[in-house]
Amino acid sequence: MQLERKVVSAEFKADVAKRRIEGYASTFGNVDGNDDIVLKGAYTRTLENDLPIGRIKVKRNHQVLIGKPEHAEQDSKGLLTVSRISDTDLGNETLILVQDGVIDEMSIGFKAEEKSYTTVEGKRVRELAGVKLYEWSFMDDVAANSQASVIGVKSLYDVSCVLDQMQSAVYALQRLASLPADVAARVAALVRDLQALPSVSGDAEYDARQAAQVASLSTLLSEFTNSLRTTNS
Repeated sequence: MQLERKVVSAEFKADVAKRRIEGYASTFGNVDGNDDIVLKGAYTRTLENDLPIGRIKVKRNHQVLIGKPEHAEQDSKGLLTVSRISDTDLGNETLILVQDGVIDEMSIGFKAEEKSYTTVEGKRVRELAGVKLYEWSFMDDVAANSQASVIGVKSLYDVSCVLDQMQSAVYALQRLASLPADVAARVAALVRDLQALPSVSGDAEYDARQAAQVASLSTLLSEFTNSLRTTNS
C-alpha cells in the first residue's frame, strides 16, 4: 500500500521521566509543499475508528516503531498528539534528541479519503476533508519549508508515474531529429504561447484563448505523430 507523507515543524513538550512527547503532527488551513490543505476535522473518523484499536503507529523517520499513541485530538491549530516512547535504544535516543531540540519535526503517513480541488493564489490545490492516518513519525532527515513549516513527500506511486512520463518524453525527443523544420518551429511557438497563458480562468477571453490553444495543440500533435510514423515506416 502506497502512503502519502507530510512533514511539519513542531515545538515539542518532552517528559523524559514519563517517556512522553507531545507535539502537532499536522496543521490545518495552510497550503503545504504538496499543494494540499488539510481541513479542520479531517482526522475525526480515523481518530474514532483507528486510534482505539491500535492501527495508528509511532515511528522514527517512517521506518522503525519507537512507541505508541497515548492520545490524539484535533484543535483549532491541527492534530495534537501525545506519544509514549518505548524503552529501546532508538526510543531513548529520540527522547534525548527531542528534549535537546535536535529533532523538531513530525510527519504523518496517511491516505486521502475525502478530497476536492480548489485554486489558491493561482495554484490548483487539493483540499483534504477526510484523512485515514496510519502513523506519525519523529523526523531528523527532512527540512521544513519557509511557509507554515510544512513540506510533503510524494508517494512512490506518484514518483513512478513521473518517471514513466519522463521515459516517454525522452523516447520522443530521441526521434525529434527527423521532425520537419516547420513543424518544429510551430511546436516551439505553441509551447511559448501555452506558457504565457494565466493558470486560472478569469474571463471569457481567457477561455476562448485556451480553447484555441487546445485545438491548435491537437492539430499539431496529429501532424507530429504522422511525421514520426512516416519517418519510421
